[in-house]
Amino acid sequence: MFNKTVRKVYCRLVSINDGFDSKDFFGQTGGMDVAFKNFIYEMYIRDLSEKVKSGVTTCMKRGEYYAGCIVYGYQKSSDGKRMEIDEGAAVTIRRIFQELADGKDAKTLAIELNAERVQTRLTYKQAKGEQLNRHYKADIWNRNKIHSIIHNRVYQGDMVYRNAVRAQAGCKRKVRQPEEKWLVISDHHEAIVSREIFKKANDNIRKGKVAEYDRSAVRRGIVFCGCCGNRLELRKTKSPYYLCKRRNLLDNVKCNELRIEKEQIERTVWTIWQEHCRLFATVSLSQFFEKQQEKLRKQENILIQRLERFPAEKINLYEQFRSGMVKQDMFLKEKEQLSQQEVMVRKEIEKVSEQIDIQKKKQKNYWSVADLVERYGTSEALTEEFMREMVEKVIVYEDKRIEIIWKYREEFDELIKL
Repeated sequence: MFNKTVRKVYCRLVSINDGFDSKDFFGQTGGMDVAFKNFIYEMYIRDLSEKVKSGVTTCMKRGEYYAGCIVYGYQKSSDGKRMEIDEGAAVTIRRIFQELADGKDAKTLAIELNAERVQTRLTYKQAKGEQLNRHYKADIWNRNKIHSIIHNRVYQGDMVYRNAVRAQAGCKRKVRQPEEKWLVISDHHEAIVSREIFKKANDNIRKGKVAEYDRSAVRRGIVFCGCCGNRLELRKTKSPYYLCKRRNLLDNVKCNELRIEKEQIERTVWTIWQEHCRLFATVSLSQFFEKQQEKLRKQENILIQRLERFPAEKINLYEQFRSGMVKQDMFLKEKEQLSQQEVMVRKEIEKVSEQIDIQKKKQKNYWSVADLVERYGTSEALTEEFMREMVEKVIVYEDKRIEIIWKYREEFDELIKL
Protein backbone atom coordinates (compact mmCIF):
# COMPACT_ATOMS: atom_id res chain seq x y z
CA MET A 1 0.00 0.00 0.00
CA PHE A 2 2.83 2.36 0.91
CA ASN A 3 4.73 1.56 -2.29
CA LYS A 4 1.63 2.37 -4.35
CA THR A 5 1.28 5.72 -2.59
CA VAL A 6 4.96 6.54 -3.21
CA ARG A 7 4.63 5.75 -6.92
CA LYS A 8 1.44 7.77 -7.19
CA VAL A 9 3.20 10.97 -6.05
CA TYR A 10 6.24 10.18 -8.24
CA CYS A 11 8.64 9.59 -5.34
CA ARG A 12 11.39 7.04 -5.00
CA LEU A 13 11.97 5.23 -1.72
CA VAL A 14 15.46 3.98 -0.87
CA SER A 15 16.32 2.02 2.29
CA ILE A 16 20.09 1.56 2.58
CA ASN A 17 20.02 -0.82 5.57
CA ASP A 18 17.47 -3.11 3.90
CA GLY A 19 18.96 -2.86 0.40
CA PHE A 20 15.61 -1.71 -0.99
CA ASP A 21 15.02 0.66 -3.91
CA SER A 22 11.43 1.17 -5.11
CA LYS A 23 12.78 1.84 -8.63
CA ASP A 24 13.80 -1.83 -8.88
CA PHE A 25 10.28 -3.01 -8.03
CA PHE A 26 8.20 -0.75 -10.27
CA GLY A 27 4.75 -2.27 -10.61
CA GLN A 28 5.62 -5.04 -8.12
CA THR A 29 5.85 -5.57 -4.37
CA GLY A 30 9.20 -5.63 -2.61
CA GLY A 31 9.14 -9.37 -2.13
CA MET A 32 8.40 -11.59 0.86
CA ASP A 33 11.39 -10.37 2.92
CA VAL A 34 10.30 -6.69 2.70
CA ALA A 35 6.67 -7.57 3.49
CA PHE A 36 7.77 -9.63 6.51
CA LYS A 37 10.00 -6.81 7.81
CA ASN A 38 7.09 -4.35 7.49
CA PHE A 39 4.91 -6.74 9.49
CA ILE A 40 7.54 -7.07 12.25
CA TYR A 41 7.99 -3.27 12.43
CA GLU A 42 4.24 -2.74 12.69
CA MET A 43 3.93 -5.29 15.50
CA TYR A 44 6.85 -3.62 17.34
CA ILE A 45 5.18 -0.20 17.08
CA ARG A 46 1.85 -1.57 18.34
CA ASP A 47 3.60 -3.28 21.27
CA LEU A 48 5.49 -0.08 22.09
CA SER A 49 2.24 1.91 21.99
CA GLU A 50 0.58 -0.46 24.46
CA LYS A 51 3.57 -0.22 26.83
CA VAL A 52 3.46 3.59 26.72
CA LYS A 53 -0.29 3.59 27.42
CA SER A 54 0.19 1.17 30.32
CA GLY A 55 2.95 3.33 31.81
CA VAL A 56 0.92 6.53 31.49
CA THR A 57 -2.14 4.84 33.06
CA THR A 58 -0.04 3.74 36.06
CA CYS A 59 1.19 7.33 36.54
CA MET A 60 -2.40 8.62 36.26
CA LYS A 61 -3.56 6.24 39.00
CA ARG A 62 -0.74 7.51 41.25
CA GLY A 63 -2.27 10.98 41.00
CA GLU A 64 0.06 12.46 38.40
CA TYR A 65 -1.39 14.83 35.82
CA TYR A 66 -1.20 13.67 32.19
CA ALA A 67 -3.20 15.99 29.97
CA GLY A 68 -2.75 19.15 27.95
CA CYS A 69 -3.79 22.55 29.26
CA ILE A 70 -4.65 22.31 32.95
CA VAL A 71 -8.26 22.93 33.92
CA TYR A 72 -9.42 26.35 35.13
CA GLY A 73 -9.12 26.56 38.93
CA TYR A 74 -5.97 24.47 39.16
CA GLN A 75 -2.29 24.85 38.44
CA LYS A 76 0.63 22.42 38.13
CA SER A 77 2.78 21.71 41.16
CA SER A 78 6.44 22.72 41.27
CA ASP A 79 7.51 19.30 39.96
CA GLY A 80 4.98 19.57 37.12
CA LYS A 81 3.37 16.20 37.88
CA ARG A 82 0.41 17.04 40.14
CA MET A 83 -2.52 19.44 40.31
CA GLU A 84 -2.75 22.14 42.95
CA ILE A 85 -5.61 24.53 43.62
CA ASP A 86 -5.15 27.98 42.09
CA GLU A 87 -6.80 30.12 44.75
CA GLY A 88 -7.15 33.08 42.40
CA ALA A 89 -9.58 31.14 40.19
CA ALA A 90 -10.92 28.78 42.90
CA VAL A 91 -12.78 31.69 44.53
CA THR A 92 -14.88 32.10 41.37
CA ILE A 93 -15.41 28.33 41.04
CA ARG A 94 -16.68 28.02 44.64
CA ARG A 95 -19.01 30.97 44.14
CA ILE A 96 -20.51 29.47 40.98
CA PHE A 97 -21.19 26.12 42.66
CA GLN A 98 -22.58 27.68 45.83
CA GLU A 99 -24.94 30.10 44.05
CA LEU A 100 -26.34 27.41 41.76
CA ALA A 101 -26.69 25.03 44.70
CA ASP A 102 -28.71 27.79 46.42
CA GLY A 103 -31.10 27.90 43.47
CA LYS A 104 -29.85 30.76 41.28
CA ASP A 105 -30.10 30.16 37.51
CA ALA A 106 -26.98 30.21 35.34
CA LYS A 107 -27.94 33.19 33.16
CA THR A 108 -28.62 35.46 36.16
CA LEU A 109 -25.27 34.49 37.65
CA ALA A 110 -23.53 35.15 34.31
CA ILE A 111 -25.00 38.67 34.19
CA GLU A 112 -23.78 39.34 37.73
CA LEU A 113 -20.26 38.06 36.98
CA ASN A 114 -20.04 40.23 33.87
CA ALA A 115 -21.31 43.28 35.78
CA GLU A 116 -18.64 42.71 38.44
CA ARG A 117 -16.00 42.20 35.70
CA VAL A 118 -15.00 38.80 37.07
CA GLN A 119 -12.38 37.26 34.78
CA THR A 120 -13.37 34.22 32.69
CA ARG A 121 -11.09 31.21 32.22
CA LEU A 122 -9.65 32.74 29.04
CA THR A 123 -8.98 36.22 30.39
CA TYR A 124 -7.65 34.86 33.69
CA LYS A 125 -5.11 32.56 32.02
CA GLN A 126 -4.09 35.25 29.52
CA ALA A 127 -3.53 37.66 32.43
CA LYS A 128 -1.16 35.06 33.89
CA GLY A 129 0.78 34.99 30.61
CA GLU A 130 -0.68 31.82 29.09
CA GLN A 131 -1.53 32.13 25.39
CA LEU A 132 -4.91 30.48 24.92
CA ASN A 133 -7.32 30.96 22.03
CA ARG A 134 -5.51 34.06 20.91
CA HIS A 135 -8.04 34.46 18.06
CA TYR A 136 -10.63 35.75 20.53
CA LYS A 137 -10.47 39.46 21.36
CA ALA A 138 -13.21 39.44 24.03
CA ASP A 139 -14.68 36.84 26.33
CA ILE A 140 -17.62 37.04 28.73
CA TRP A 141 -19.52 34.77 31.08
CA ASN A 142 -22.61 33.04 29.73
CA ARG A 143 -24.84 30.13 30.63
CA ASN A 144 -22.83 27.56 28.69
CA LYS A 145 -19.55 28.49 30.41
CA ILE A 146 -21.16 28.13 33.83
CA HIS A 147 -22.76 24.79 32.91
CA SER A 148 -19.41 23.44 31.68
CA ILE A 149 -17.90 24.23 35.10
CA ILE A 150 -20.84 22.73 37.02
CA HIS A 151 -20.68 19.45 35.06
CA ASN A 152 -16.88 19.05 35.38
CA ARG A 153 -16.09 16.29 37.89
CA VAL A 154 -12.56 17.62 38.33
CA TYR A 155 -13.84 20.16 40.85
CA GLN A 156 -14.98 17.39 43.26
CA GLY A 157 -11.53 15.76 43.17
CA ASP A 158 -12.06 13.18 40.39
CA MET A 159 -10.09 12.99 37.17
CA VAL A 160 -11.67 11.63 33.98
CA TYR A 161 -9.44 10.37 31.18
CA ARG A 162 -10.26 8.77 27.82
CA ASN A 163 -13.76 10.23 27.57
CA ALA A 164 -12.79 11.01 23.98
CA VAL A 165 -10.21 9.23 21.80
CA ARG A 166 -8.79 9.91 18.37
CA ALA A 167 -10.70 8.31 15.52
CA GLN A 168 -7.42 6.84 14.21
CA ALA A 169 -3.68 7.33 14.54
CA GLY A 170 -2.57 10.72 13.24
CA CYS A 171 -6.14 12.04 13.09
CA LYS A 172 -7.02 15.21 15.04
CA ARG A 173 -10.74 14.41 15.24
CA LYS A 174 -11.82 12.82 18.51
CA VAL A 175 -14.75 10.49 19.13
CA ARG A 176 -16.78 10.65 22.32
CA GLN A 177 -16.62 7.38 24.28
CA PRO A 178 -19.43 5.76 26.30
CA GLU A 179 -19.11 6.32 30.05
CA GLU A 180 -18.19 2.69 30.78
CA LYS A 181 -14.97 3.15 28.77
CA TRP A 182 -13.82 6.19 30.74
CA LEU A 183 -10.90 5.98 33.12
CA VAL A 184 -12.20 7.69 36.28
CA ILE A 185 -9.77 8.16 39.16
CA SER A 186 -11.53 9.19 42.38
CA ASP A 187 -9.76 11.50 44.83
CA HIS A 188 -7.07 12.13 42.25
CA HIS A 189 -6.34 15.61 43.64
CA GLU A 190 -7.60 18.11 46.18
CA ALA A 191 -11.23 19.10 45.54
CA ILE A 192 -12.33 22.73 45.21
CA VAL A 193 -15.94 21.93 46.24
CA SER A 194 -17.39 19.09 48.27
CA ARG A 195 -19.27 16.23 46.62
CA GLU A 196 -22.49 17.40 48.31
CA ILE A 197 -22.26 20.89 46.80
CA PHE A 198 -21.32 19.40 43.41
CA LYS A 199 -24.36 17.09 43.42
CA LYS A 200 -26.76 19.80 44.61
CA ALA A 201 -25.64 22.29 41.94
CA ASN A 202 -26.00 19.67 39.18
CA ASP A 203 -29.42 18.57 40.47
CA ASN A 204 -30.66 22.17 40.37
CA ILE A 205 -29.57 22.50 36.73
CA ARG A 206 -31.30 19.26 35.74
CA LYS A 207 -34.59 20.49 37.23
CA GLY A 208 -34.83 23.03 34.45
CA LYS A 209 -36.84 22.39 31.32
CA VAL A 210 -35.00 20.40 28.66
CA ALA A 211 -34.62 22.44 25.47
CA GLU A 212 -36.55 21.18 22.46
CA TYR A 213 -34.83 21.31 19.11
CA ASP A 214 -36.52 23.42 16.52
CA ARG A 215 -37.21 21.44 13.34
CA SER A 216 -38.91 24.29 11.49
CA ALA A 217 -37.84 25.70 8.14
CA VAL A 218 -35.27 28.10 9.60
CA ARG A 219 -33.35 25.58 11.64
CA ARG A 220 -31.84 26.23 15.01
CA GLY A 221 -28.12 26.66 14.45
CA ILE A 222 -27.89 28.58 11.15
CA VAL A 223 -29.19 31.97 12.35
CA PHE A 224 -26.38 34.16 13.74
CA CYS A 225 -26.00 37.56 15.37
CA GLY A 226 -24.30 40.13 13.13
CA CYS A 227 -22.93 42.01 16.15
CA CYS A 228 -21.08 39.31 18.12
CA GLY A 229 -21.23 36.24 15.83
CA ASN A 230 -23.09 34.01 18.30
CA ARG A 231 -26.09 31.89 17.31
CA LEU A 232 -29.52 33.35 17.90
CA GLU A 233 -32.01 31.61 20.18
CA LEU A 234 -35.56 30.99 19.03
CA ARG A 235 -38.27 31.96 21.50
CA LYS A 236 -41.35 29.83 20.88
CA THR A 237 -44.31 32.13 21.44
CA LYS A 238 -47.49 32.78 19.48
CA SER A 239 -45.29 34.75 17.08
CA PRO A 240 -41.83 33.07 17.35
CA TYR A 241 -38.83 35.40 17.34
CA TYR A 242 -35.05 35.27 17.67
CA LEU A 243 -32.81 36.84 20.32
CA CYS A 244 -29.03 36.88 20.71
CA LYS A 245 -27.58 34.49 23.29
CA ARG A 246 -25.55 37.36 24.72
CA ARG A 247 -28.61 39.53 25.22
CA ASN A 248 -28.44 41.42 28.55
CA LEU A 249 -25.18 39.70 29.55
CA LEU A 250 -23.44 43.07 29.06
CA ASP A 251 -24.72 46.64 29.19
CA ASN A 252 -24.68 49.03 26.24
CA VAL A 253 -24.07 46.47 23.48
CA LYS A 254 -25.95 46.21 20.20
CA CYS A 255 -26.87 42.56 20.87
CA ASN A 256 -29.39 43.75 23.48
CA GLU A 257 -31.42 45.53 20.76
CA LEU A 258 -31.49 42.60 18.35
CA ARG A 259 -34.89 40.94 17.99
CA ILE A 260 -36.41 39.60 14.78
CA GLU A 261 -39.47 37.52 13.98
CA LYS A 262 -38.93 34.08 12.54
CA GLU A 263 -41.55 34.78 9.89
CA GLN A 264 -39.56 37.75 8.60
CA ILE A 265 -36.42 35.61 8.14
CA GLU A 266 -38.38 32.90 6.31
CA ARG A 267 -40.05 35.48 4.08
CA THR A 268 -36.70 37.08 3.20
CA VAL A 269 -35.04 33.75 2.39
CA TRP A 270 -37.97 32.70 0.24
CA THR A 271 -38.12 36.02 -1.67
CA ILE A 272 -34.42 35.91 -2.55
CA TRP A 273 -34.68 32.25 -3.53
CA GLN A 274 -37.51 33.05 -5.95
CA GLU A 275 -35.32 35.74 -7.53
CA HIS A 276 -32.51 33.19 -7.95
CA CYS A 277 -34.94 30.82 -9.64
CA ARG A 278 -35.96 33.61 -12.04
CA LEU A 279 -32.31 34.26 -12.93
CA PHE A 280 -31.71 30.59 -13.70
CA ALA A 281 -34.78 30.53 -15.91
CA THR A 282 -33.53 33.48 -18.03
CA VAL A 283 -30.03 32.10 -18.71
CA SER A 284 -29.24 29.16 -20.99
CA LEU A 285 -26.48 27.46 -19.05
CA SER A 286 -25.71 24.86 -21.71
CA GLN A 287 -25.12 27.48 -24.42
CA PHE A 288 -23.05 29.67 -22.11
CA PHE A 289 -20.63 26.88 -21.11
CA GLU A 290 -20.46 25.47 -24.65
CA LYS A 291 -19.37 28.88 -25.98
CA GLN A 292 -16.80 29.30 -23.23
CA GLN A 293 -15.30 25.84 -23.71
CA GLU A 294 -15.36 26.11 -27.52
CA LYS A 295 -13.43 29.38 -27.32
CA LEU A 296 -10.81 27.81 -25.04
CA ARG A 297 -10.49 24.68 -27.20
CA LYS A 298 -9.84 26.81 -30.31
CA GLN A 299 -7.16 28.67 -28.40
CA GLU A 300 -5.67 25.35 -27.24
CA ASN A 301 -5.63 23.93 -30.79
CA ILE A 302 -3.82 27.01 -32.14
CA LEU A 303 -1.18 26.64 -29.43
CA ILE A 304 -0.77 22.90 -30.08
CA GLN A 305 -0.27 23.57 -33.81
CA ARG A 306 2.32 26.19 -32.93
CA LEU A 307 4.08 23.68 -30.65
CA GLU A 308 4.16 21.03 -33.37
CA ARG A 309 6.04 23.39 -35.71
CA PHE A 310 9.00 23.85 -33.36
CA PRO A 311 10.80 20.54 -34.25
CA ALA A 312 10.66 21.39 -37.99
CA GLU A 313 11.92 24.93 -37.34
CA LYS A 314 14.83 23.56 -35.27
CA ILE A 315 15.75 21.05 -38.01
CA ASN A 316 15.58 23.78 -40.65
CA LEU A 317 17.83 26.02 -38.53
CA TYR A 318 20.32 23.18 -38.08
CA GLU A 319 20.43 22.48 -41.85
CA GLN A 320 21.14 26.17 -42.51
CA PHE A 321 24.00 25.98 -39.99
CA ARG A 322 25.46 22.82 -41.62
CA SER A 323 25.28 24.36 -45.08
CA GLY A 324 27.10 27.49 -43.88
CA MET A 325 24.16 29.84 -44.38
CA VAL A 326 24.07 30.64 -40.64
CA LYS A 327 27.12 31.24 -38.46
CA GLN A 328 27.60 29.33 -35.21
CA ASP A 329 26.90 32.23 -32.85
CA MET A 330 23.70 33.13 -34.74
CA PHE A 331 22.69 29.43 -34.78
CA LEU A 332 23.08 29.10 -30.99
CA LYS A 333 21.22 32.37 -30.39
CA GLU A 334 18.24 31.44 -32.59
CA LYS A 335 18.18 27.91 -31.18
CA GLU A 336 17.95 29.34 -27.64
CA GLN A 337 15.12 31.68 -28.72
CA LEU A 338 13.19 28.75 -30.24
CA SER A 339 13.64 26.74 -27.03
CA GLN A 340 12.37 29.64 -24.93
CA GLN A 341 9.38 30.13 -27.22
CA GLU A 342 8.62 26.41 -26.99
CA VAL A 343 8.64 26.54 -23.17
CA MET A 344 6.34 29.57 -23.22
CA VAL A 345 3.89 27.85 -25.58
CA ARG A 346 3.85 24.74 -23.38
CA LYS A 347 3.03 26.91 -20.36
CA GLU A 348 0.24 28.62 -22.29
CA ILE A 349 -1.20 25.21 -23.23
CA GLU A 350 -1.13 24.13 -19.58
CA LYS A 351 -2.84 27.37 -18.56
CA VAL A 352 -5.60 26.94 -21.15
CA SER A 353 -6.08 23.28 -20.14
CA GLU A 354 -6.50 24.38 -16.52
CA GLN A 355 -9.10 26.95 -17.60
CA ILE A 356 -10.99 24.23 -19.49
CA ASP A 357 -10.96 22.02 -16.38
CA ILE A 358 -12.22 24.94 -14.28
CA GLN A 359 -15.03 25.55 -16.77
CA LYS A 360 -16.00 21.87 -16.61
CA LYS A 361 -16.03 21.98 -12.82
CA LYS A 362 -18.13 25.15 -12.85
CA GLN A 363 -20.52 23.57 -15.32
CA LYS A 364 -20.94 20.58 -13.01
CA ASN A 365 -21.64 22.89 -10.04
CA TYR A 366 -24.13 24.90 -12.09
CA TRP A 367 -26.00 21.76 -13.06
CA SER A 368 -26.17 20.81 -9.36
CA VAL A 369 -27.76 24.17 -8.59
CA ALA A 370 -30.03 23.87 -11.62
CA ASP A 371 -31.20 20.53 -10.27
CA LEU A 372 -32.06 22.18 -6.93
CA VAL A 373 -33.90 24.97 -8.76
CA GLU A 374 -35.92 22.37 -10.59
CA ARG A 375 -36.71 20.53 -7.36
CA TYR A 376 -37.55 23.49 -5.14
CA GLY A 377 -38.50 26.18 -7.63
CA THR A 378 -42.15 25.16 -7.60
CA SER A 379 -42.37 24.71 -3.81
CA GLU A 380 -44.84 26.90 -1.96
CA ALA A 381 -43.01 27.06 1.39
CA LEU A 382 -39.62 26.54 3.01
CA THR A 383 -38.73 23.05 4.10
CA GLU A 384 -36.04 21.60 6.35
CA GLU A 385 -34.52 19.77 3.38
CA PHE A 386 -34.32 23.00 1.35
CA MET A 387 -32.56 24.91 4.13
CA ARG A 388 -30.08 22.07 4.68
CA GLU A 389 -29.10 21.90 1.00
CA MET A 390 -29.13 25.60 0.08
CA VAL A 391 -28.44 27.86 3.07
CA GLU A 392 -25.15 27.89 4.96
CA LYS A 393 -25.84 30.77 7.33
CA VAL A 394 -28.33 33.57 8.03
CA ILE A 395 -26.86 36.69 9.71
CA VAL A 396 -29.16 39.23 11.39
CA TYR A 397 -28.05 42.72 12.42
CA GLU A 398 -29.46 45.05 15.07
CA ASP A 399 -31.25 47.18 12.44
CA LYS A 400 -33.04 43.98 11.26
CA ARG A 401 -30.90 43.80 8.14
CA ILE A 402 -30.62 40.16 7.01
CA GLU A 403 -27.65 38.63 5.17
CA ILE A 404 -28.05 35.18 3.65
CA ILE A 405 -24.96 33.09 2.89
CA TRP A 406 -25.91 30.49 0.28
CA LYS A 407 -23.94 27.29 -0.15
CA TYR A 408 -23.79 28.02 -3.91
CA ARG A 409 -23.10 31.75 -3.58
CA GLU A 410 -20.22 31.73 -6.11
CA GLU A 411 -22.51 30.29 -8.79
CA PHE A 412 -25.21 32.83 -7.98
CA ASP A 413 -22.70 35.71 -8.13
CA GLU A 414 -21.44 34.54 -11.53
CA LEU A 415 -24.98 34.21 -12.78
CA ILE A 416 -25.78 37.81 -11.85
CA LYS A 417 -22.76 39.00 -13.91
CA LEU A 418 -23.97 37.23 -17.07
